[in-house]
Amino acid sequence: ANFTYEVRPRTVRYRDALLEGGAIVLAGEEKEHRVGAGKRPSHQIANIADLCNDCGNCDVFCPEDGGPQNRKPRVFLFRDAFEADPGPGFYLERAGTGFRMLARQDGARAELRVEGDLAVFHDGSAELVFIGEESAPREMRPLPGAPNGHVVPVGLYLSMRALAEALLSDESASFPAARLAL
Repeated sequence: ANFTYEVRPRTVRYRDALLEGGAIVLAGEEKEHRVGAGKRPSHQIANIADLCNDCGNCDVFCPEDGGPQNRKPRVFLFRDAFEADPGPGFYLERAGTGFRMLARQDGARAELRVEGDLAVFHDGSAELVFIGEESAPREMRPLPGAPNGHVVPVGLYLSMRALAEALLSDESASFPAARLAL
């Protein structure tokens, strides 16, 4: 239940956002987010979570270390399957002329909406607005009830954006890409 997709390998520097005293600031050490890794950086592997029974058989054939069902992005074809599964994963759908991606990582949920060059990332506590390929948000808004000290994972935004753009690329030939083309 695995598939391949192509990315433009690159390294992006960023800082996470931190909620402090009702405001959001970029804080902490500068981090690096790598898009494309492994033996063939532009050629990536992901798992179709809806079709995977976690048997581990694909680990035998995987050119990378670690089972793809555990270490690679888990992409769901159907929203109800994404909602029913408690594990990490991504669900992508078209929204108008753009797209919407849902993600779950370490038990937390996030949503990304992209329309043209405008990207809005929402993690339940904050909303960050990005323009184009910028790694620093142009706007940052805390949401009602956001806890002080909450870290907004900008790295998750970067992962979601890179995966969604790869799956929606005109060159993409995968089950998720075919489903989105319908």
